[in-house]
Amino acid sequence: MVNIREVVLSILMEYDKGGVFKPSLLKDSLEKYDYLDVRDKAFIKRVVEGTMERQIQIDYILDQFSKTPVKKMQPLIRSLMRMSVYQILFMDAVPNSAACNEAVKLAERHSFTGLKGFVNGVLRNISRNRDKIKYPDESANGGLDYLSVYYSMPKWICSMWLDRFGMEKTKEMLEFFLKPRPTTIRVNMSKAMSIATIEDAGNSTETDHETAIDNAEADRVAALAKELEAAGTVVNKSPILPYALELEKTDNIRFLPGFEEGLFAVQDVSSMLVTEVAGPKPGDTVIDICSAPGGKATHAAERVMTQVAENEISSVAADVNTGAADGDISDSSGTTAAATNPGTTAAATDPGTTAVATTPGTTTATTTPGRVIARDLSERKCALISENAYRLGLDNIEVQVHDARLSDYTMRDKADILYMDLPCSGLGIIGRKSDIKYNTSEKSLKEVSKLQWEIIKAAWDYVKEGGYLIYSTCTVNSAENEDMLKRITEEMPFETVDITDSLPAPLVDGTFGEASAERLKAEAKEGYIQLLPGECGTDGFFISKLRRTAAEG
Repeated sequence: MVNIREVVLSILMEYDKGGVFKPSLLKDSLEKYDYLDVRDKAFIKRVVEGTMERQIQIDYILDQFSKTPVKKMQPLIRSLMRMSVYQILFMDAVPNSAACNEAVKLAERHSFTGLKGFVNGVLRNISRNRDKIKYPDESANGGLDYLSVYYSMPKWICSMWLDRFGMEKTKEMLEFFLKPRPTTIRVNMSKAMSIATIEDAGNSTETDHETAIDNAEADRVAALAKELEAAGTVVNKSPILPYALELEKTDNIRFLPGFEEGLFAVQDVSSMLVTEVAGPKPGDTVIDICSAPGGKATHAAERVMTQVAENEISSVAADVNTGAADGDISDSSGTTAAATNPGTTAAATDPGTTAVATTPGTTTATTTPGRVIARDLSERKCALISENAYRLGLDNIEVQVHDARLSDYTMRDKADILYMDLPCSGLGIIGRKSDIKYNTSEKSLKEVSKLQWEIIKAAWDYVKEGGYLIYSTCTVNSAENEDMLKRITEEMPFETVDITDSLPAPLVDGTFGEASAERLKAEAKEGYIQLLPGECGTDGFFISKLRRTAAEG
């Protein structure tokens, strides 16, 4: 029988080695123990993530109650004490006595019999005095020490945000990172166009069939939500986008109804907004140069496909109403769409580039003009993109292995829209990936900014004259965001575009507070928005839109 606390301890000890947090370790461990009861897996996930997330705070508390500083403890005892303190302070469902007793048993099992008294004494002392724990004075040192300890965030990040946003906003952001988050999914709207919808559109006016399409999409979302709820998942509609759903009480996302059928993709709303701002149209070529795992690329491909379907429905409706069409009305393309086979590769378009082709022998939609070229650095990353495209049934995505730092002359002037969602510090998604705050440093911020500029210089000319560059990151750092946007406009033939009309109404109508709405509206007029963590219930994200004004020189 598996001891779930033993599993937690082994994961935390592995994380503690060398001080480097490996994001895949927990995921790999959960897959290894996938046969365990759902509650046991949830316990492992909660304690591992929570202990890591609260590590600075937990270490501060342990140092108050232990004569041996955390840094000088034996590695196993250090991890054992951390996970036990987390259970005592932050898991009401776990009796304090159970957390203490199980910790003593684990110490003994690992031949630390001589430290049983130490483990028991310190943990029970913390349990008895949990309401008397003293934190740094909020008024001392500008509140920096308090923020760092209480919200378990490295001082340098707290300092950066304090200087920029002030105490209250920084508190809100840090507090949001520590709250449980739902899993957000994007409903696959390319599957919302049924034959019945087309037939209905054929007997309608143009306005009526547009309404029918909206209804079909709403029906698709409602049907999927109902199916997920029937499987025991708590489902809430996103307050920002109608095709986004927020899920709670999910175990393995792959086992949810609709996943294998490609009815949805996992993606945060902040990331979905990239395609809302980009606004891809039928016939557009979209190039996504740092695409993995493919959320934005598949969204763009889906949007193009859906809009093509809408246009063709318009054509069918016109033909029927004028008597030009007769017989049966088939689907929008009259063909069977082929998905990308994630295991297939074709000849490279240039040295160092590998293209993933569609499955041989399948029939593709001949009337779909739009395409998405999705690229990333490695075969492994590109396999993720291909897997998602295949599952979602999107055949208008070409997946290619390519190093974005290397300019590709074959792509020059090819993109109507270029997605540059570049490698970044990731400070906006700390709430989902707590390892980021431990693996990132002030020095690494400068290094990642250099990398971003290197990629921008190599790929900016993929955009056609009059085309659009969408520059985005999942961070909250002006050097990577606003400063980079300014540099692009100063050194390259681009101008920012007012994106106010591209933003969903809830972002600018006061739904999330007037102050937030006014700030986002002002930024949107300048061609960008900086979503702050939690401000609108989303991750921290930066999105900007620029138009290429003329050929260089």
